[in-house]
Amino acid sequence: MTEFYQSGEWINQLCIISYIINMKYINKQDRQIGRLEERALQSAREKLMTPAPFSSKRISRTATITLDAPIGRVFPLFGPIKEKEWSVGWKPQILHPASGNVEEHMIFKTAPHAGHNEPDYTWVVSKYQPAQALIEYTVFSPERVWWITIQCREEVANCTTAEITYTYSGLTDFGNAIDEKALQIMYARDLKDWEEAIAYYLKTGKKLDHH
Repeated sequence: MTEFYQSGEWINQLCIISYIINMKYINKQDRQIGRLEERALQSAREKLMTPAPFSSKRISRTATITLDAPIGRVFPLFGPIKEKEWSVGWKPQILHPASGNVEEHMIFKTAPHAGHNEPDYTWVVSKYQPAQALIEYTVFSPERVWWITIQCREEVANCTTAEITYTYSGLTDFGNAIDEKALQIMYARDLKDWEEAIAYYLKTGKKLDHH
């Protein structure tokens, strides 16, 4: 044993033991760090794969038009059948009822607006109160839903006002974007184009072709 210590071999053995202990400690630390890094990477991957929560935007606008005719003549023109008489390009496909009579829960389809890249729209007459000169449509597409409410009033004899409100709600981000564009286009002239077309029809019995 004395020779072992005198030879200095014990120092080499001690260094080897110390090295082994240190390596075990380092490997343990590396494994712990590795697990932390893996958990961080997994968390990052999950965040990337999880879409941000969708937020539906609701936007609305109202305009009032004035028509020189009694309410009994004006109000029916806002129904889906009579609108064909004054609105260029309006071609509803009636699904229910087969008679085509306007009533609550009437269902029909129309082609989408140009440039919106959508399938056909499904329309439901969600409110129909002819005694109050009120009609409301609920319109659906896969990307959005909107409501069109029309309230007519005859506050002066033979002069009818129609208050028209469009309310849009997006069902997707794409739907939100279309809604903003649609509302801007619809109210570009505060529905004066409707007023002009209906007034022309009331006067001539013909459609006003703006083109």
